[in-house]
Amino acid sequence: QRVKELDQLFHQLKRPPYIFAMTFGGVLMTYACVMFVLGVFRAPYRWPPLLLGEALLSLLIGLGHIPAIAFYFIKMQETYSSPICKEREQMYNSKGHKGFDCTFNGADIAGGLFGVLGVFIFIFSAVLAVRAFRSVRELKKQNTNEINDYETGLNRLN
Repeated sequence: QRVKELDQLFHQLKRPPYIFAMTFGGVLMTYACVMFVLGVFRAPYRWPPLLLGEALLSLLIGLGHIPAIAFYFIKMQETYSSPICKEREQMYNSKGHKGFDCTFNGADIAGGLFGVLGVFIFIFSAVLAVRAFRSVRELKKQNTNEINDYETGLNRLN
């Protein structure tokens, strides 16, 4: 009975960092979907400053991953060092069960590694958005020059 109670309390302690991580991931997924839809409708070509906004937002998101990862690991460490976790670990060890240690597990570490990967991906995305802005601006400048050359040629013929 006590083991079930400790399990329930332990999972309640672990819930807030997981909820935060899932919310953060959901917001990032929404952002990615919005950027995808804008790209499909060629909004960055029609209005290139949108790419600069995307670059700024991607940079901020990438840098925002750093405190988010720190928050996640700090909260998980607090959970694993709580008296509830220690008592739960002792009860499982006394019954001969393994794998209920109060240490980071593979899922926690994988979550942190994916967060670090997110830092690099979003910063790289910001760099690509700036490069795309420059390319679109140059392409539009070339198109404008071609149109002007065409109109100048027509005026000479008349």
